[in-house]
Amino acid sequence: MSTLYYVLQVVDDVEPMLHGPYKTSAGRDKKAKRLRKECREEFKDGLYPLDLCVNAGPFQTRANLRPNLSVSSYSGGFFEED
Repeated sequence: MSTLYYVLQVVDDVEPMLHGPYKTSAGRDKKAKRLRKECREEFKDGLYPLDLCVNAGPFQTRANLRPNLSVSSYSGGFFEED
């Protein structure tokens, strides 16, 4: 199984925008922190980690491809600067 990592940005909490894919969750999280820093004054956009797990077996076909999508939230302290 292979996982692709994305940041789901919901602009003004209305318009979805997908950033990625990233090879690692760390790369995805770095992008989320950059996005939060860019709109630091307003905090109008929702930012969510999105993981897409895809079956990557040797005999993968469209018929047996079963992606698993997971959207979660960042913890309250995630965007705090160190």
